[in-house]
Amino acid sequence: MIKILCDYYQIPCVTVYSLTHMWNQVKIGNQWYLLDATWDDEEPVVYTYFLKGAKSVIDEHHIVTSMFFSDCQGNGIKDYANYSVPTLSKEDYVEPVNPTPNNSQTAPKKSKAVTSATKGKVVYAISGKYAVVKKCTSRKAKSVTILNKVKIGKKTYTVTSIAKNAFKGCKKLKRVTIKHRKECFQRNL
Repeated sequence: MIKILCDYYQIPCVTVYSLTHMWNQVKIGNQWYLLDATWDDEEPVVYTYFLKGAKSVIDEHHIVTSMFFSDCQGNGIKDYANYSVPTLSKEDYVEPVNPTPNNSQTAPKKSKAVTSATKGKVVYAISGKYAVVKKCTSRKAKSVTILNKVKIGKKTYTVTSIAKNAFKGCKKLKRVTIKHRKECFQRNL
């Protein structure tokens, strides 16, 4: 999927693999970086293998044994004997700093981003414009209501999912109500 997205947005990308695993290497500027979407597929979101350089890639599963190219339909191109694996940048990718209007090289101050919020008996993890049910505020809760949208300050986030083990340890929980638009779904446990 990463290869297809990169091809669509014209970002140079190759698929590489070891004896036990496959991942991508993408080119940003003049440097190549490791991007492994499958190993970063966790809750909460992690960036362990996102745009990493050679110094950060030290595990045995990411030792390249071969690579292949594919066309825009995903069909493998078998004639790759003349290609070598791109060499990773030594360092991880760092987003460039935008100079301030007075042309100094200091980064603009970032506002403190909200990463989670509690509404009722539920903690929501915030990512971009979406929210995920992260956990229950109390293991003694007997019922909880999951909202379809969460408003924090002036921003509204759409609730898209419930994290794995969000209600683990909530032994007294008997009812979960999910508000979806104007409808409510209840599940007695």
